[in-house]
Amino acid sequence: SIAASFLINALMNAEVFFGRVGTIPALDIPITTEVFALYRAAYITQLFLMLSGYMFLTILTFKFEDKRPLPLFLYLTVVSTILGYKWVIAYYITSFVLLSYIVYYYYENYLKKKSAKTLLIFASFKVITLAQILFILALFFKQVYFFGDLAELIGYITLLIGLVLVLKK
Repeated sequence: SIAASFLINALMNAEVFFGRVGTIPALDIPITTEVFALYRAAYITQLFLMLSGYMFLTILTFKFEDKRPLPLFLYLTVVSTILGYKWVIAYYITSFVLLSYIVYYYYENYLKKKSAKTLLIFASFKVITLAQILFILALFFKQVYFFGDLAELIGYITLLIGLVLVLKK
């Protein structure tokens, strides 16, 4: 879900970055109301996939045995997505809260096991959570956005290294 979100985000950013004014270069079609609606749909989909990915990570991290709250989690994800579409700060705050729970869990896990693997997993989620703070700050100070992206990239690379070490076992 998170990977699909990043893929959609990358495609949207590529079209904006490499785009010509008034057209979508890959398709060489003018930007119309329908095309703009497609971009909005892609953006909403990207928000939903990212939030649902974080929500599922939270559910898996805490190993919820009872499946009854799952519709509630889905509802909260949908509501956060809708709010995030209009007010992006709602999306970043929701992401921050979900990731904070994950960070806390992996911090406790690291304190129990004290291994390099658990430290990497904890550090990766901590950096990804820091990225959400930077994205919130970027709403007020545009220059910070690059550092949010950089922190997020570092966090996911660290997570990948940690996961490779865990699976190598």
